[in-house]
Order: sequence, then structure tokens, then C-alpha cells
Amino acid sequence: MVSFWKQVFIACGVASSGGKEDLYRKPKTGMWQFMKKHFNSGNEIDMDKSFYVGDATGSKGDHSDADIKFAEANGLKFYTPEEYFIS
Repeated sequence: MVSFWKQVFIACGVASSGGKEDLYRKPKTGMWQFMKKHFNSGNEIDMDKSFYVGDATGSKGDHSDADIKFAEANGLKFYTPEEYFIS
């Protein structure tokens, strides 16, 4: 029997960074690094099966490109919500 371990991790930025740059705010990799170190129960991450879904791709009309840049910075496959949830 094959068992797959799945995890969803949702992170919010620091409400007030006191003038400092928020390392947990996308596209910075802080929240990914924090998850790997503290919330992954010592499990090795299978990067071939890991991915990130986000809507900020930097396309015309997008509010930013933070989601796709976050995925790229962490070596994650990237899908838009339309690609992942609708197709």
C-alpha cells in the first residue's frame, strides 16, 4: 500500500514589520523556509510533487507577479487557479 502525505500551508505576513522588510511576504522565501523548518514534521519535501497555486503572475491586469516569483524562487511548479481548479 502506498501512502501519500499531503499538507496545505497558508501564511499571512506580519501585521506590522516596524519598518523592517517582511521576510514572509511573497515573493520572498521566508514562509517556505519557515514551513520546511518548523511545520513539516521532519519530512523531506518531494519537490517533484510540490506546487504552488496563485493568481499573481504579472500578466496584464494582475496586481503583481509575487505568486509566480515565489514559486520560481522556491523551485516549485506553478499553476494559476484556473489551471489547477478548473481544468
